[in-house]
Amino acid sequence: MKAAFTGDILQLHVGQFKNLNFLSRIQKSNTPSLERERSLRDNLNSKIPGKHYELNIHYGLFVGDHRNKNNSDLFFGHIKTFRGCLSGLKYNDVAVLETARQRQSQATVEGITWNCAAEFEASFDQPISFVEDDAFLVIPQKTKFKDLSMKMEIKTIVSDGLIFFNPGTAKQDFLLLEVSNYSLSITVKVSEKTVKLSVPNKPVADGKWNQISFRLSSTTIELAMNEQVEFSRNLHASLIQLSEISYIGGLEVSRKFRATQKGCGLSCDLGYKGCIRSIYIMDTKRGLPDAQSSDGLLPGCVWSYPCLRHPCQPGATCSQRGLDSFQCRCQNNIDLSCVQRNYTESYSVFSRAASLATELELLSVEPLEVLESGTEIITTTTLHLVLDYKKYGIKDDGVTFTVQQGPEHGAVTVDSWPQKQTFSLLDVARDKVHYVHDGSEDRRDVIALSVSFSAADTFTLPVYLQGNFR
Repeated sequence: MKAAFTGDILQLHVGQFKNLNFLSRIQKSNTPSLERERSLRDNLNSKIPGKHYELNIHYGLFVGDHRNKNNSDLFFGHIKTFRGCLSGLKYNDVAVLETARQRQSQATVEGITWNCAAEFEASFDQPISFVEDDAFLVIPQKTKFKDLSMKMEIKTIVSDGLIFFNPGTAKQDFLLLEVSNYSLSITVKVSEKTVKLSVPNKPVADGKWNQISFRLSSTTIELAMNEQVEFSRNLHASLIQLSEISYIGGLEVSRKFRATQKGCGLSCDLGYKGCIRSIYIMDTKRGLPDAQSSDGLLPGCVWSYPCLRHPCQPGATCSQRGLDSFQCRCQNNIDLSCVQRNYTESYSVFSRAASLATELELLSVEPLEVLESGTEIITTTTLHLVLDYKKYGIKDDGVTFTVQQGPEHGAVTVDSWPQKQTFSLLDVARDKVHYVHDGSEDRRDVIALSVSFSAADTFTLPVYLQGNFR
């Protein structure tokens, strides 16, 4: 650990955990000192001025932030909240974090996780994934500029979503960069005057990485997507006065109503789902290390859009499910899955939905790699049951797989019997199910399976889990 002590400030280099010990000592001369001890055993001392030598606990112990708005303490309201990770925190030999986590005291926990989130170790070069419905990223914003410019790359399939928002300093002002009806759009509002510019006839929400940029000067507004550039006159005599913070990917829940009152539409309420990378604002690279606050996001791009690879049969409808899965709906609305026979990437199987609340992900299917003329075990990783089936009274032998259409270049064997066309999850768990390749030169093979469930006598299987699922 590296540390530098300048005046009354202990400066710590970021990126690693540091060991800090704080010791308060009231001396005989009534001159208190605060001792900070580093892991390198260097002692740093600083005197606490004036009447503030008292370290009595009046409002409780605050970690990371304070929520007591009614006190008149000089220090409260003048300290920024802590953003980062803490471990092994002890106060008077009490393990503070463990006590709060186990609810052994009157602890109030808000806005924390019980692990060190990956976003605290993220770099400016990493993409950002906006995953949850209310995801957002708050970054500090320079307010003085000659020309306002920004550029970034985005990947999404949402029809509407907030990319960048600054509320301005005046009551009615705001700047909004958004996905609107699958297209890229910018709105600049100063007082009652609004300028809106979009990139027409070219969707930005196509599931691919698209480079977008925006420039605002006292005379023009420029909006670009890849090679297409749109211009408009800036009808305002002066530039918008920006707020000291900007939002990327969404707004805090407490800010949404005020933004809609200003005139920000659907995007301010919905937020954004997808990935953003290579963010530059006024030629300065921005990202997770700048974050003042965030929620519902992950470092790296975890979104993928398998429907772009056309996994469904002709006439079927493909819809995105979750971060990286899909669902095919057949044209006759009877069959539950219409996945292309030659589709060999991983996908999921879903239940019959009596309502949206009962449409469950049942099974995740992973490709199996086999050497030519080789044999490979079909495991619970290949056929991964996502459903919490034991909750419905289903045992391992109550999950039955049936070979609907066998492989063309090999065979499925169950307990060494190639004639057997059904097997249970229990057979899979016991490594009894194998795929045997016939030695041909073909590099791909396909097995069509169905899965069905049967519950114990004391349970009734829900309608949406009855029947066969392919």
